[in-house]
Amino acid sequence: MISKNFQIGNTGGSANDIEDKLYAKLTGQKDTGLFIGKFDETVQTTCRETCKHLNKPNSKAKNKSS
Repeated sequence: MISKNFQIGNTGGSANDIEDKLYAKLTGQKDTGLFIGKFDETVQTTCRETCKHLNKPNSKAKNKSS
């Protein structure tokens, strides 16, 4: 998601490679607040997408008595 949102080519490199490219993007920014906002949005979207199953009620447990 970071590679996509920040247009960093993901060539199958390691997390350190992506981190280095992201750092280079950050240090080249004139408006770091905009960059941080975009990064925050990316992290939140990733968490929502990854944890979708946690928000869905378990239908099997729904009808069980306590």
